[in-house]
This record gives sequence, structure tokens and C-alpha cells, in this order.
Amino acid sequence: MKKVFLSLVLLVMLASCELEGGGTISGKSLRKNTGIILECYDSDGNNLAEDENFIKQIKILNTQTNKEIHLDVLRYTGLDDSYNCYLFFFADFPDVEDVQFDNHNIAYWESTINLCIGEQILPLHCKIEYSSNPLIPGSLHMVLVKVKEVTCNDVRIIGDPDRRINESIVLYLEKTEDGYIIK
Repeated sequence: MKKVFLSLVLLVMLASCELEGGGTISGKSLRKNTGIILECYDSDGNNLAEDENFIKQIKILNTQTNKEIHLDVLRYTGLDDSYNCYLFFFADFPDVEDVQFDNHNIAYWESTINLCIGEQILPLHCKIEYSSNPLIPGSLHMVLVKVKEVTCNDVRIIGDPDRRINESIVLYLEKTEDGYIIK
């Protein structure tokens, strides 16, 4: 049920993507579709995304510009009255005006963002794929943007179907005795 709700939320976000012809789209619109969902738990299984003190400790920074990336808290109640809460942000990438696709309408970008929790910094190295397929030859293109994988401290998370909601990749953040880890 949680995947259905989050799928609807993210589908609305994806629908806001700007489409342009010729295989060129605005870098600003691409940023809208590079979602990362964090499921955050302590060692007892308590959801940290509901803890306001925990959320206040978090900053997400673009390592190239040192600009802060906006963090959202997604809360929902399912049809079966189940409740869950996640953190959501967009993977950032180098500041570009336009992304040009190759002859195969595919481009890859990599970026590193820092997930800062208090004094601890977790570097998230993101590999992002952009593909553009013509819906109507010579004009409107369907653009697919997704984080293909994230590596954090030698832990590599591949965005397979079990780790994905729509085009957003799901990371598990766990609080341990030694700090926070990404799984």
C-alpha cells in the first residue's frame, strides 16, 4: 500500500517535467525527477523520520556548490490505516543549462551530495541516467530520469525494482552505536 501512495505522489512530480523537442531539455526540469527516498530507523526499529529533533539535524549539501538541497518529509496513511513516514530529496548534479543526448538519446551524469546528520557526513555518490524517446517523431519527447545507483562508504545500492518507487531510489538509513549507516 505504501508503494501505491508514494507512486501517486511521485507520479505527480514526474508529470511536472518540462518536455522539449530535439532531445534537449532544461537542466532545471531534470532536477525535479532525481528523487531519493530515505527510510530512517534506529536500532529498535523506530521510524526516525517522525522525530522532529532528528530532522532538524539533517542537511543535504551539493558538494560542488555547497548549496543546501531541500528535504521533504512524506507522511501518509494507507487505505488499511497503516501509517508511514519517509524523508525525500532530489539528487543534485552539476549546474548545467541544457543536457544534450547522444544519438541513442541517453546521457549519464554523476554527482556527490553530502547527507549531514549532526557532525556525521555521509557522502552519496549518485549515478543518474537520462533518456529521451520521441513520442511523436521530430517533436515531443518522453524523458525518463532516474538515479541508477548510489554509493556511500563503499556500500553500493542499485536501483532495482525492489529498491525503487517510480523513478526514485530507496535508501535505508540506520542509526547504530557508531553513528548512521546507509544500507
